[in-house]
Amino acid sequence: MEKLKELNNPLDNICIILCGVIYALFSGQPLCVLSATGPCLVFEVIMDVLCRKQGFDFLLIRLWVGLWTGLMLIIFVAIDASAFVAFITRFTEEAFATLISLIFLVKAVEELMEISYDSPVVTSVQNIFTSPCYCKFYSNDSVTLHEPYLLPPSTLANSSREVPHCTTRCCLACLFDGGVIEGMQCFYKPDVFMFSIILFFATFFIAFGLKLFRHSSFFSSKVRHVVADFNVTIAILLMTAAKWAVGTDVPCLEVPDKLNPTRERDWILNPLDVKPWWMALACFLPACFFSILILMDQNITSVIINRPENKLKKGYGYHLDLAVIAVLMFVCSIFGIPFYVAATVISLMHVESLRIMSETTAPGDAPQFLGLKEQRFTALVAHLLIGLSVFLTPFMKLIPMPVLLGVFLYMGIVSLSGQQVDFVFCFRLDNEY
Repeated sequence: MEKLKELNNPLDNICIILCGVIYALFSGQPLCVLSATGPCLVFEVIMDVLCRKQGFDFLLIRLWVGLWTGLMLIIFVAIDASAFVAFITRFTEEAFATLISLIFLVKAVEELMEISYDSPVVTSVQNIFTSPCYCKFYSNDSVTLHEPYLLPPSTLANSSREVPHCTTRCCLACLFDGGVIEGMQCFYKPDVFMFSIILFFATFFIAFGLKLFRHSSFFSSKVRHVVADFNVTIAILLMTAAKWAVGTDVPCLEVPDKLNPTRERDWILNPLDVKPWWMALACFLPACFFSILILMDQNITSVIINRPENKLKKGYGYHLDLAVIAVLMFVCSIFGIPFYVAATVISLMHVESLRIMSETTAPGDAPQFLGLKEQRFTALVAHLLIGLSVFLTPFMKLIPMPVLLGVFLYMGIVSLSGQQVDFVFCFRLDNEY
């Protein structure tokens, strides 16, 4: 939950402007959308754990791994390594895309369930009335109970102590005096989890329903297309308004107020600061694995976008895409910002929004798919708008977390709906398969 609450970190917005705009302008396949992907995140988490155990500076180790990875990606471009995408079968594409989509679905449900830990469902209301809120002071062998009391406003105003989940002045007063708050009435938030479930599924059904609205018989074709194109935005606005209209204390997106790095450091990392010095050379080994991961992650997503059924007119650009990613690896490493590669689910959503359907069909016939609007404008503007959302932080704080999780559920379901793999084939022993 904490990672999702910091989803709109202003530093990430600057990263996406830098990486996304460069990729949209110079890549060979601009329909791919860059983002921090799951495989890269897993690799960095493992690297962070190892650095903590060995006492190394994670950012400096990450810097050298990124530099070596960028160099190896350039070598891959020079030796025509992307030509191996010809051996990527349809099953591999579908399995990879399905895995990423399932990650979206599972994580959305997991993060929703975490809300129940902070705001559990109380099956018996009587338990609330029989568990009043007390302020306990422990001294040696005795325990003193006091009902929470109010401190003068000046006492609270002069203190900067932050207390999680404690919003009332009486709770703050107890903690400032060294007491311990106990009792269900202290932190009880009625209907939070149940209302979060409603927001979660309502966001999904509204977005999915408006997507299907494109092929309905209501209103004109232009109106249907506009509504379907902005289905996710409409769902977010409606459910956010519903949350604030009801007034339930549902957790919302937490957005930092300042634009600064995640820790006290300079914006630009110095590679010579790594200690011990030989770690700069030792980082070559993990960079070998990371470069292969980037190569597969980037190219598989590009292969999925370049499928024949998408009816693309322009040629492919696997080598150019990988060269641009290599340059971005150098930039991201030096600035200590997240690594961005082509994200499968987001790219599929981008392609889905650019589908061109036939305007006129015979009575009773479904509209025919004509192709995609191949251009760089949507990717360029999308990355710019994501970056400029740093100025919308007061409004971003109003978006409930269950609404964002509902969007993740929608993205996973829509991405899965386009897959054609029949996984029953995996368990067939016939020679035909």
